[in-house]
Amino acid sequence: MKRALFDDSWWRQLLLPLSLVILGAYLSSANALIRVDRFIYDYISTWSTRIPAEDIVIIAIDSQSLTHYGQWPWPREIHADLIDKIAIGGAKAIGFDIIMSEPDRSDSRNDRLLAQALKRSSKVVLPVFAEHNASGNGLYLGKPIPLLAEAAAGLGHVDFELDADGIVRRTYLKGGIGHPKWPAFALAILQTAAGNVKKNVVDTPAVAYLNSDNWVRADEVMLSFAGKPGHFKRISYATFMEPDFDPTVLRDKIVLVGTTASSLGDALPTPVSGESLLMSGVEINANLLDALSHDLTIKPMSRNARVLLSMTLIFTVLLCYTITSQRIVQLVIIGAIVCVLSLSSFLLITSKIWFPPAAVLLTFFISYPLWAWKRLDRLVATLFMEREQALVMLHSIADGVITTDNNCMIKYINPAAEELTGHSNEKAIGKPLHEIFSIQDEQSGKSGEDIIRECLEISRTVYLQNEAHYRDVNGRSHILRINAGPLRNQNGQVCGALLGINDITEKREALAKLTYQATHDPLTNLPNRALLFDRLEQAIIRAARDDEHVAILFLDLDNFKKVNDQIGHSGGDLLLEIIAERLKSACRESDTVARLGGDEFILLLEGFTDTTIVATVADKLLQLFRAPLSINHHEFYITGSLGISIFPKDGNDADQLVKNADIAMYEAKKNGRNNFLFFSEKMNELI
Repeated sequence: MKRALFDDSWWRQLLLPLSLVILGAYLSSANALIRVDRFIYDYISTWSTRIPAEDIVIIAIDSQSLTHYGQWPWPREIHADLIDKIAIGGAKAIGFDIIMSEPDRSDSRNDRLLAQALKRSSKVVLPVFAEHNASGNGLYLGKPIPLLAEAAAGLGHVDFELDADGIVRRTYLKGGIGHPKWPAFALAILQTAAGNVKKNVVDTPAVAYLNSDNWVRADEVMLSFAGKPGHFKRISYATFMEPDFDPTVLRDKIVLVGTTASSLGDALPTPVSGESLLMSGVEINANLLDALSHDLTIKPMSRNARVLLSMTLIFTVLLCYTITSQRIVQLVIIGAIVCVLSLSSFLLITSKIWFPPAAVLLTFFISYPLWAWKRLDRLVATLFMEREQALVMLHSIADGVITTDNNCMIKYINPAAEELTGHSNEKAIGKPLHEIFSIQDEQSGKSGEDIIRECLEISRTVYLQNEAHYRDVNGRSHILRINAGPLRNQNGQVCGALLGINDITEKREALAKLTYQATHDPLTNLPNRALLFDRLEQAIIRAARDDEHVAILFLDLDNFKKVNDQIGHSGGDLLLEIIAERLKSACRESDTVARLGGDEFILLLEGFTDTTIVATVADKLLQLFRAPLSINHHEFYITGSLGISIFPKDGNDADQLVKNADIAMYEAKKNGRNNFLFFSEKMNELI
């Protein structure tokens, strides 16, 4: 039966869809669900990797190099030798991602040596950067000392944007204090490699205080990461400088020189970094360089295009409500969610355009209950209020924050931390951190107080390398990411620390739920085709190793369509659920019962050497159907036909075994149904 959104006057028919379209447009325009969008973006980024460009090589200042050359920073005479050797190798361009805004402290002659090497190469790009000045009231531009800046082929900024969750996802191709004067470091390297040198060098001090204290940026792009940290070809600085190392391996390559040693702290979290591994700044630049050279940078969809696409998707689904029966509306919603996520992934991977889908998905989730209860005005009003409350809650979601003094005594906890710890701000103030919030990294043994002390000691943000498990006052377990940053007074002195608490429990639970839904049949909760084939492939490997057999029993219900027509689709679904339960009850825990779809089931047997037991199991399965099936106070009798294939006799891979069992099943049906047949080569000849 076809249903309209409302059964009253025409204006009421338009009220609900119009409200939902406007809601989706607002959420999309305001980026109100940016946390969810970032989670989706990160998830897509982790599996949309690529082979890195072969002409990009990183010369890494790693732990081996620090051991060889000693404490950082090194005399610039060493860097001059490095650049000369790279130039001999025939590199197209060199990105020297090392800050040199002050003269060499060991010997001023080293600066001249390095400048001479830069001029001889004529292909070296150096970084510029912006930092807060000593008073904390403005920015200054840090760039190489004039001697080095004049000798360099180009300068580029190394400013990468940190999102609110502390992860690097985007940057700007132009930036500068007051106006976007400097190209991005990677862009400057590409210009140098192409012979299009734009130095933008002015005769100012290495640290220049400008009238405007704003860092102005232009040409935003989102970073397209080739893969996890360590994805690009890397040569240790110390290894490259060995006398017998051939520099011609860098011929026609773009070389990036930078720090990768964790002790130097030049690393940031990225969507592909994993749970605890950070990516060095030089490798982030390598990813940007690779993306720019192959036109792989990602552009965020413009606000107008994003809103228009969101409204179109929402309107299309609402239109489907009006032309579909109530029974399949849930399938429409599920299909719409899959389509939106697929569209977002497709645009990101193929067109390098990022469309944030969370606003559309939330609108879908809200639209179904509104549609289902549309004729009850009181419930519609209640749902509207709950929707508004849900939006308020979404806007108020925040990480837990605890501030302490230098002795780890609590000075403040925010509402999110109050809820997590079960202690109010008033009661927590003045108490030691471990009394209110006691956590410990199981691997390193570090506690919250340990990372605060470390943070206070080095005066910069410290991250708990592993996730911490915490049980709240209600006994619920939480998975947390913890970091601590220094707090400074008006004189710039460290006066305490801020402990950031990011609860990722729900993210993990949602991921586990999505994994289950992707591998199980929604009606019977049996493994689906994907999970069956995965288990079958693993079973084949074990059987080949242990000289055992694997059997596939392909079951198809006889005349199921006639029964389904008699009892309807809902009755047919109930019948399939009962059959699934019978099949599971008749099998071992080590066996797998899966539903391929429709009325087809497969039983996977493994871990046996005597193939005669397969016939016993097949007969046992057919015996299950002798008992009647009770559906809606009516009893039905149904039979099944089984086809059987055995590894390795009937096939050496999963596809062949399932195909041959299917062939045997159809032969069993031809032979009168309600029986089983083993596959034989003669059956192939009959096809």
